[in-house]
Order: sequence, then C-alpha cells, then structure tokens
Amino acid sequence: MTKKKPKGQKKTDQSLQENKTAQKQINTHIARATYQGPLPLPHMLAQYDEVVPGAADRIITMAESQSKHRQKMESSVMAAGIRDSLLGLISAFLIGITTVVGGTICVLKGVSTGGTILSGSGLAALIGVFKTAFLAP
Repeated sequence: MTKKKPKGQKKTDQSLQENKTAQKQINTHIARATYQGPLPLPHMLAQYDEVVPGAADRIITMAESQSKHRQKMESSVMAAGIRDSLLGLISAFLIGITTVVGGTICVLKGVSTGGTILSGSGLAALIGVFKTAFLAP
C-alpha cells in the first residue's frame, strides 16, 4: 500500500523548494578588487601574462617609462621656475639701477626734484625686490 500525502503536505514541499531557491539567490554576492598606482597587483600581472605572454613585462616597462618621463617633466618645470625667478631678479635690478642712475644724472643736470623722486623710487623698488626675493620663506 502506498501512503498518500495529505493535500497540505504537497504545498509544504513546494514551499521548501522555493525557499531553497530563494536562499541561493540571497547568498549570492559581488566581490570587487581595486588598486591604485601604475602597476596592477602581482596576481593580476600573472593573469595578464597568462592571457598574453610577455604582457606583464610590457606593463612594468611601460610603468617605468612613464615614471622616468614624469620625473623628467618635473625637473624641467623646476628648472624653468628657477630660470624665470632669476630673470625676474635681473630685470628688476636693471630697471632699479637705471632709475637710480637716471635720477642721479637729473640731479647733476639741475633737475633736483625730479632726480630725487626718480632715484628714490628706483631705490625703493630695488629694496622691495631684493627684500621679497631673499627674505621670503
């Protein structure tokens, strides 16, 4: 004799099966890995090398090349800044000396008020430029 399941029992088995399916869906998760920098993580490099032989070496060479380029650019920017600063100082010195000499010539020629103002402004500019250049932090 076979036993028949009660009507409610069949629905319970079906509910259990649906519950297991729902649990599988709930247990699913997403994993994500990130890195920052010019080179991927070592295991990623190995995976690149598996897909394309020699890719890891090419990636490392590319990162080294980029690093050298960036350092060269930083050096040239610093050199240009130093050069521009020096040219600014030289230009300010020449303008200041020119006004002082011009004022002195004016005073010697008899235009004492104009010569004094010109020499004084040139001297003030020289003091201001060198004070800013050498005493600045």
